[in-house]
Amino acid sequence: MNSLDNFIKTSNIYGYDLFNNVQSASNTYKTYIEENNLVFKCLAPSYEKKDLDITIENKTLEIKSLKEKSNDDFYFDVNNKFKLYKEVDNKKTYASLDKGILTITMPIKKSSQKTIVNFI
Repeated sequence: MNSLDNFIKTSNIYGYDLFNNVQSASNTYKTYIEENNLVFKCLAPSYEKKDLDITIENKTLEIKSLKEKSNDDFYFDVNNKFKLYKEVDNKKTYASLDKGILTITMPIKKSSQKTIVNFI
């Protein structure tokens, strides 16, 4: 192990991981269904509504940052694409941004909702 490896090693001299409580990228968003809506939530600290471009096309949700990257220590990259697992009504979809949490509510199309098939 060279000196650079020692410098970036995540364990301190006491042997425990200094970054064990740091959230991984997979924990920065979540999706769930609530009242026939597909709800997507993600972290968007330091963003304002004007900083975000949100689109849905071909069952893909895309979030783009319009914010200029600065030397801010707390810049958080929200640029990402997510494949939707349900057909949603794009025209009735809306977003909100509150205290650094971006919430996108997408009504599920009737054709994507569960239907009971009866025997004849």
